[in-house]
Amino acid sequence: MGFANFEAAIEESPATKWGKLIPISLVAAATVLGSTLAANISLGTSGSIEFGQGVVQTTACSGNTSLTMTPKATFVNSAGGGAFYFKSITVTNIPLGCQGSDFKINAYDSSTAVALALYDTSESDIIVYDSVNGFLVGGGKTGYTVSSGSDSFTVTFTVPVAQSTNVARLTIQSGIHTVGVSEVCGSNGLRSSGGSCRVGDIGSGGGTIFYVSATAFTATGASCNTNCHYLEFAPKGWASLTAVPNDISYNGQIIGARTNVNTDPTLVWTDGAFAGQAAGSIATGTATGTGYSNTQQIKNNTTLGVHDERFAFIAALSYAGNNGTNTTGQWFLPSLKELNELCKYARGQISDLGDTSIECSLTGTTLNSSYGFSPVFYMSSTYGYINDGQVTGYNMNFHVNPLINQYYANYGNPFRPVRVS
Repeated sequence: MGFANFEAAIEESPATKWGKLIPISLVAAATVLGSTLAANISLGTSGSIEFGQGVVQTTACSGNTSLTMTPKATFVNSAGGGAFYFKSITVTNIPLGCQGSDFKINAYDSSTAVALALYDTSESDIIVYDSVNGFLVGGGKTGYTVSSGSDSFTVTFTVPVAQSTNVARLTIQSGIHTVGVSEVCGSNGLRSSGGSCRVGDIGSGGGTIFYVSATAFTATGASCNTNCHYLEFAPKGWASLTAVPNDISYNGQIIGARTNVNTDPTLVWTDGAFAGQAAGSIATGTATGTGYSNTQQIKNNTTLGVHDERFAFIAALSYAGNNGTNTTGQWFLPSLKELNELCKYARGQISDLGDTSIECSLTGTTLNSSYGFSPVFYMSSTYGYINDGQVTGYNMNFHVNPLINQYYANYGNPFRPVRVS
């Protein structure tokens, strides 16, 4: 996505998510009128108005609708005098078309391209989220409050740090909403602050959302059943060394003790007695929404009670979730298409997410190490995709065609549980 540059007086900023940048020039303050910053605002050659009466401009989301920005100040006493500080700013006449966007406001002095610190000692960015529940503090910011009107908001700094005489320019931009640290997605498919869940959000099980569908899809047997909207993957370190102490491979042989909780465990899909006996008849789902059913079918067709610690599906179903959630039994091995979406997310193939016909690719992508995935083959829950008793999956580093990227079901490989809501 391309983004507009600053006005000529401000150097070009790096590419960001923000769309249209609106510069507003201010002349130095002359007098103070009550709690209003009594500067004069110059907009080209159109004359000036008192700072406090408001100025009008547009942003990317507002189109031809002009927004009115009204900054104000307050006097702060100090030993030997005191000074007027930039205290608040009100933006009005915001159209419905901006809902779902973030607004970003910055202030500048008359000579540099560095945004002024406005609050919390050194913070310069004001982020306001236009949610379906009103205007909210965005970007996980603290140090200011946002009061919301039907088509307006007012930002008030708890402790302002910019003196009004230093403020010479203001800019306002609108852009794609970014999840703040306090935002999570509920099992209803909605964020805590309103709006639909998005890729990268935190799911209701404490994982990271990697697939979102505005149209409900079905995951038979799962808690969301016919009204599912997203998939999340368990976080790095999901399997404790106590819960999964050993890496296990062919027919239950222990490879060795796990020593790094942040490395996904290696366990087997099923045992030798099961392998090859039901190829083409169970756990054959490949589509998004079939991973949960596949995993339940593996469980129902495996003899349990002896060396259950070897099985990947047992470890997945036993995972209880993160961030205080209690979602035991809701996590599972992803189907082939679900694993494909997870592979694309882990490799940064973001523009192709949601289109399950596009495969995860090595070309132009890099495995993001922060998620804890190893550059090795990861198993899916899809069995008997070809009637040969083999399980399909993806190599997170060197992707090959999933039709031939297979292994025997009683061999061990790494895996990562997912959950549907």
